[in-house]
Amino acid sequence: GPPGARYAAVSAIGELGGPAAVKALGALLTSSDRNLVGTVAQALANVGSDDARALLIKAALAGGPASGQVIGALTQLRSPDVTAAMLEIARHGSPADRRAVLPQLVKSGDPDALAIAIGMAKSGSRQDKNEAITMLAGAGAPEAKAALLAIAESSHGPTRSQALDALANADPGDPAVAQLLADSLFSGRPDEAQSAAWVLGRIGTDDAREALVAALKDDELGVATAAMSALGQIGTPADVRAALADVVRTGWPELRGQALSQLMATGAPEALTLAEQALRGDDADLARNVAYSLSNLGGGDAQRLL
Repeated sequence: GPPGARYAAVSAIGELGGPAAVKALGALLTSSDRNLVGTVAQALANVGSDDARALLIKAALAGGPASGQVIGALTQLRSPDVTAAMLEIARHGSPADRRAVLPQLVKSGDPDALAIAIGMAKSGSRQDKNEAITMLAGAGAPEAKAALLAIAESSHGPTRSQALDALANADPGDPAVAQLLADSLFSGRPDEAQSAAWVLGRIGTDDAREALVAALKDDELGVATAAMSALGQIGTPADVRAALADVVRTGWPELRGQALSQLMATGAPEALTLAEQALRGDDADLARNVAYSLSNLGGGDAQRLL
């Protein structure tokens, strides 16, 4: 019949329920129409009987073009045989089918699934590593966090940055994570340093702020620049204001204007004094930046200085 009528008929058979309905639906799971297979699989999941579950498991394990729709319906059911089937798919299924089952298994804390995800994160392809780190970050199990820490400690580049980002999201106050981020900040690897600075600014703990303040004096301009930008997420407590003032006085020339602009934007009392010194000094670029910031700042004091 027409597609709409076919799907309505499948739903009606599912509503009837019973062994005959399950048998009729099972005969349609081999159809080449993916949409039809998806409707059939959902109808079987709604029936939820042992026979219906067995048919879904058989179809999911067989793979095929419509296996994703079958697996989507199967994951709605809970039983040991469903878990066993999902683990089998995670181990030996196609990459697409594995991605459909593994996140749920990992999130549930299944030890076999955690082992699979940890193996992917350590030795899989770049895509495997990214997906595994995302899964482990959402697991919440101690084994998952330990695995992420081990990955961060033993890797470099995007894998390390992603693992640290995931750990910081899961537990922003963990000193071990803050230390690993600080190590990345001063690692000499520009991409790692920029990523670490941003995460440190986001978590905003005392350890994070201390690392970023120290990075303002780094010998690498890129590290100091990343730290300056990241500190903008934290706000301006006294130690940050003092560090920004030091940058204005003796820091990288390329950063003095930005540091002073951040100070003026917060209304720091020392900002106007430093701004006046910059306007009367011999650094033309800094004076230009300060004049622009003062014009945006407005107010009587800013007008007076200009």
